[in-house]
Amino acid sequence: MRLHGPDGKQGTIFLSAMISALLMAIVGGSIYRLSSQDMHYVAQLKKSLQAQQLAEAGLSEALNTLKDDWNQKDSAGAFPETDLGAGSYDADIVQSSGRVLISSVGAVDGTTRTATAEVSGPSSSSVLDYAIAAGGNAVIDSGTGQSPGSIVGDIYSGGNAVLDGPSSGGVLAITGGVDAGGSIDSSSSVTISGASTPDHEEVAFPTVDMAYYQNIATVNGNYTDGNRTYNNTSPIPSDPAGGVIYVSGNITIQGTQSTTACLVAGGNITINKSGSAYPCVTINAPDSMPAVVTQGNFTYSSTGNGGAYLTINGVSYSGGNFTFTSGNHDNLTLAGSLLAQGNIVISPTSYNQISVSYGSETLNGFSSSSGSDEMEILSYNR
Repeated sequence: MRLHGPDGKQGTIFLSAMISALLMAIVGGSIYRLSSQDMHYVAQLKKSLQAQQLAEAGLSEALNTLKDDWNQKDSAGAFPETDLGAGSYDADIVQSSGRVLISSVGAVDGTTRTATAEVSGPSSSSVLDYAIAAGGNAVIDSGTGQSPGSIVGDIYSGGNAVLDGPSSGGVLAITGGVDAGGSIDSSSSVTISGASTPDHEEVAFPTVDMAYYQNIATVNGNYTDGNRTYNNTSPIPSDPAGGVIYVSGNITIQGTQSTTACLVAGGNITINKSGSAYPCVTINAPDSMPAVVTQGNFTYSSTGNGGAYLTINGVSYSGGNFTFTSGNHDNLTLAGSLLAQGNIVISPTSYNQISVSYGSETLNGFSSSSGSDEMEILSYNR
């Protein structure tokens, strides 16, 4: 009988050991790779968080700078790139159409993050400081041939301002400045004595207390519930008791009319030609009152060569648009302020005369329109 030694078992044990070693090497390598990836991810996450913190630190510093001095928004040197901790931050101010955006970028070892905020500054000005003020666009064209114009006072447009004078026979002369939230486009037949400032900050409109005027008109019997038309047969009262005429709906004015009253409409006010009756309208504001207040649009339109005119002595306010379009030999005369929350379009045809002169007013029924006393954060993004 032949005895076998342990060589077979030893071979089996050796093979098992090799397999175990290989498996351990594979598992170890996998663990190493996973650990390396995790460490890389953690490192990137750390840098990302640090960059975000730096971006917000830069934004905070920029906000504090503008809060202390709003005019610094126009100075790039007020916001230098700054090293802090593991990286740096760099804040920039972007201004467009009257809007102000702060953008701060934090950077750590090639990783960047951004924090932004839109802000509005303290406003010390009011549209009541302007001869003509539109919340939207302002298009002022004095007409074609022989149509000079004169605007004494400043012009404001929350959007774009387009200014054009006559093709011959004078210029549209603006004795004042032009401020616009957007662009300013003026032709060679326009002269502007003051500064032209595009990308201007928003200027506040007043809040109008319609109930204040309605109460005065109601007490004195000058309130109409609905629409009202005034013409040569049924004219506007020339000097109504209480000084206020209030119509809850739309007002239509035709023919030759003259009144010393605050004319108020809950809807629109339309002055137009009716048949052969050209619109020749004069509205004089009572003391401490506006001349015209409408929650909607204020529209004047005429055609032909009738010598039509619109004369307003006082403040004219519309919650919508103001539009003046006419034929030939027509005049627009305003002493006070022409205000519209929407667009203003003044565009007669030819041989016309536009005359606007600013007058400072303190008005009953108008709230303070100076805007916010402090910088405000309108939105924040990270």
